[in-house]
Amino acid sequence: MDTEGPEADKGIFDRVLVPTDFSRPARNTLECVAEIPGVKEVILLHVIDASHPSRHGWIYNPEIENAKILLAEKKEHLEGRGLRIETRVKAITGGDIASSILETAEEERVSLIVMGSRGRTLVKGLLFGSVSSEVLRLGKVPLLVLSHELSGGLRREDCGKRCGKILSRVLCATDFSPSAERCTAFMTGIQGIGELILVHVVTKGETAAEIDAHVREARERLESISEGLKAAGHRVFPRVHIGDPVHEIIDLAREENATLIAIGTVGKNWLREVMVGSTTLGVVRNGTRPVLVLRSGAGALSPVSTD
Repeated sequence: MDTEGPEADKGIFDRVLVPTDFSRPARNTLECVAEIPGVKEVILLHVIDASHPSRHGWIYNPEIENAKILLAEKKEHLEGRGLRIETRVKAITGGDIASSILETAEEERVSLIVMGSRGRTLVKGLLFGSVSSEVLRLGKVPLLVLSHELSGGLRREDCGKRCGKILSRVLCATDFSPSAERCTAFMTGIQGIGELILVHVVTKGETAAEIDAHVREARERLESISEGLKAAGHRVFPRVHIGDPVHEIIDLAREENATLIAIGTVGKNWLREVMVGSTTLGVVRNGTRPVLVLRSGAGALSPVSTD
């Protein structure tokens, strides 16, 4: 497994980047991050889009100074929880906010980006947000997406309590692709997981006999993967489901009361952009549990990912 890159010498939650716009979901996200096991350093980032006139015209100094004051307050609060905190304010006159977040993640050599979901649309599913979607699509490091219930629907203290148990029951999805195999191998290095539910969803087969054959093969492969995870000290429960991967993963997470869903991306294309598979995107947008999106590819994994 390739461990070259920013995560090679640190755990998945060691150095975390948290972009914030000072909204309620963003405040709850900070409360959550403060309680995640293993978090040591947090970089708080606020990006100001200076490509358009503000209420002060083209002068952005008031917004920048106000952001610094608000970040200083958050820093003092989180340092009181025993974390090392750094703050960054960036004003961009070109590009976009997502690109600035990703540039900061690379510059600061973070091991994880944490963002919150925005809530539900009136039509369908979760409104994930354009900035978060771009970070998901283009990022090179793992992304933890907190569900709307955590980032916006709970009181801050309740949010923190829930996130303190985020590793207690992890559902890890695999399709047995090379990307997914690297992700499940990565899970062996994550310490503090209480129980690990390993799931594969069978999507192939036109007859009952063909479906049964795929189910048997999946069970054998899951058992093999489970042995390696058990050898690393994890309690593993393999599951094979049949149907639509997005629906099955989300439903199983609810039935098993999973505290976190771990799922990976497909890889990178020739433009160096992450190819986010439809399953990963569907789980992130429609799930009601926190989702840890793991990256495959050089420098992207140190100890989780699957699609």
